[in-house]
Amino acid sequence: MISKSYKFRDESAPRKIEDANAVMPDDWLEDEESLIPDPEAKKPDDWDDSMDGEWEAPKIDNPKCKDRSGCGPWSKPLIDNPNYKGKWKPPRIANPNYKGKWKPRQVENPNYFEPHPFSQLQTITALG
Repeated sequence: MISKSYKFRDESAPRKIEDANAVMPDDWLEDEESLIPDPEAKKPDDWDDSMDGEWEAPKIDNPKCKDRSGCGPWSKPLIDNPNYKGKWKPPRIANPNYKGKWKPRQVENPNYFEPHPFSQLQTITALG
């Protein structure tokens, strides 16, 4: 029998989807990179191209993008998918016959006794 919660369930729906109503801001610089090589950075004196590889200047934030909405390729933001329900899991129901965690029954052992190791010794009357 298929559960009612499983009927008509699309498990292939993605968790996030692109916002269909989103538009690129007017001040977005699509042709500019958001990070550029630092123009003030200099190649270290002890840099060896044959051992260390080709030197690349560290990247800094593009100053042209500072007072803009952004730079670089624009993509629509992702929003939560209202049709996403995740992987189906069967509902858990309480077991009316559950009596708690199982533990073995404890029975009296008729052969059990407390050992007294010094009970077999004779009485000591002197030390020395």
